Amino acid sequence: MNSIKEKARHLIQKQDYDSALALLIPRFTREKDAEIVYMIGKCFYEKLDISNAVRFFQRALEYDPMNREFLFAMGRAYQAFDQPAEALNIYRRIVKEKCLK
Repeated sequence: MNSIKEKARHLIQKQDYDSALALLIPRFTREKDAEIVYMIGKCFYEKLDISNAVRFFQRALEYDPMNREFLFAMGRAYQAFDQPAEALNIYRRIVKEKCLK
């Protein structure tokens, strides 16, 4: 499993989002792994598919609601989706909850 995540991280770093999605989507349907879901959201975000990015970031936060990286990504996606009030709520949550991950 970790090798799949490592491969996906490498593909994302190379900005090969389609290949990363091809690797991650089948895992998403079988496993409840917050990091996999987050990486799918990140791929969609980078491909400017913000509605899908929001959907996957929300799912990642269901699995790991205090993860600062996931929360920050969600805030950025809300900003990109022209939802500044929702973004601000997320950023306030990060500060209030002092999310450490």
